[in-house]
This record gives sequence, structure tokens and C-alpha cells, in this order.
Amino acid sequence: MPPKLAFHPIKQLASALRHSGAERKRTIMNNGHELYFDGDSLYAVTPEGNCRSMPLELLFDKIAMSNASLNGVIPPKGVIREWTLGNAVIWLYEREPQPYNFKWIASDSAARFGRGTKYREVSITLRYLLVFAVFACVAPGRLSLTVANEAFFRNRPVTNPDDEVCFPALLNCSKFPAGSGRPLSWICTQYLDRAFDAEADLNRRMRGALKSLLRCLLESGFNYSSEHHEGASWFTESCHVDDRISTIEKSEAASKDDPLFVLNVPWLKTGLTISRVVERIFKNLNATRPKIKTAVDVARIIHSQKPPARPPDPAP
Repeated sequence: MPPKLAFHPIKQLASALRHSGAERKRTIMNNGHELYFDGDSLYAVTPEGNCRSMPLELLFDKIAMSNASLNGVIPPKGVIREWTLGNAVIWLYEREPQPYNFKWIASDSAARFGRGTKYREVSITLRYLLVFAVFACVAPGRLSLTVANEAFFRNRPVTNPDDEVCFPALLNCSKFPAGSGRPLSWICTQYLDRAFDAEADLNRRMRGALKSLLRCLLESGFNYSSEHHEGASWFTESCHVDDRISTIEKSEAASKDDPLFVLNVPWLKTGLTISRVVERIFKNLNATRPKIKTAVDVARIIHSQKPPARPPDPAP
């Protein structure tokens, strides 16, 4: 009777495979590929004779990586929705309208970004802020924050995934050229503190990543880096929609007169719902659920590794 593989941890599963009679026995598939075990590794040979191998433990890590596991992860306050696809995860964070004190580039700054930029503190109100925090497996089985995070506005709280989002009138939220396959409203994370990457615990790593991302978005210096590197920010793109936000000085004055004026501004529409933004992010990441149903799929995983390894000859 074959071993009950589904109930074995990875190392026990590898041991069970080696002792199940599969070791060093050649299996010829109907497409001409060959698979066999030797020691702690599985070997795959193509019809042309190209051979590569992979340690069993790494193979199972790769298979597990194809579907991100969030066991033990508790999303922090403010995360209102979570999506997973293959090895990618998206958290949707929402924050209610409130006043902020920002470090904003001064009007008399000689530098528009980078070293030498002069800043001043500004006090403005933001509407409902939405942040799409995007995670993916950056190493086998290790989920962490990507650089594909996005921010948007809404005039009302999110009630369902079909709600439309608007572009955020913020410097450091970049607009990429249409059709570039890049984020719609990219959060610049050049100076993101990635100390969270050192966390072995996934729960602490993901929660720390979101905290660091929000700090980077809301507490870094706002300057014209997006205008220089990506072509535009959604702050400069939004200046014409309402005279009250045409300059940062006018936004300050309007926020002082009526902190909730932001809920009546006709912000630039994306034409996309939350669901469509999520679909777009997953598409840009090439996030899919790999089909691992047959021995051919296993061979494909092994042959994606470099460099090739030459095994000992299999037993006849």
C-alpha cells in the first residue's frame, strides 16, 4: 500500500517517498520525459537527454509556494479585505478622512527632489484613503511586501468590491504611462524601511510591512520625484479639478475653513472598481495558480532550476 503522503510534513514526506520503492527507479512518461529519485533528490530527464535535479525539500517548498498560506496571520486594524491568488496576497487598507501634518516641499526649494530639497510642514485633510498592500513570495515559501503597492481616494467608505476608486491628489503617488503594465497609482517606496524582512514570523512580517508602507507614504518628504522619474504624480494631475486643491497653500486654507471639504471635491476617476484594480495588480504580477497535477508539471518545476545537475545513472 502506498504511503499516505497528504499527512506527512515535508521531511517526513521526502523520507516516505524514498522508502516507498520509488528511489532510483526510472519512470518514463508518455511525453518521453523520465523521472527518478536518488538520495534526497528527484531527477528529470528530457527526451533530448537534458537532466536536472532538485532536492525533495526544495521541491515541496516550491509547490507550497504556489499557493500562499496565511495560517496564523491576523490582518491589522484598517485592513478591510484580503485577496490571494497563487503566491500573491493583497491587503486593502482603509483610513477615514482626517487631518494630516505632512513634510511638503517648500515653494522656494532650489531642488525639486533628493538631496538639498527644502521642506515645510503643511496641514491638510485627506478623504477616505485606500492602500493596496501587495505581497508575494520573494523567496521559496517566504511572503513579503513587493514594490507594487498603490494608493487611491474615495468620498465614501468601501461597502463592496464593486465600489469605484479615484486617483489620490498626493505627491509621491506616481502616474505611469498608459499601457505600461505598471501600477495605476504607485506608492514610491525608495526609502521604505524593510526591517520587517528580517522577521521569521509571517504574521509579524506582514503587519510590520504594512506599518512601514503607511509610514513611508504619509511621513516621508513629499517632493517632485514622481514628476522627474515617472512623468507625473497624481497631485499635479489633480490640480485642475477644483480650485481649492490647485495648490498646496489653497488646500491648507480650505482644510482650515472646512476639514470635510475633501468629500465634495470631484477627484479624478479611475473608471475602475476595487475588484478591477485587484485583478490588474494580480495580472501585472503574473500571479496564477500553477497547475501541479501531473508528473510533467513536476518536471517543469525541476527544469526551471539552474544550473543543471548530472545525476548518477538510475538503476535498471
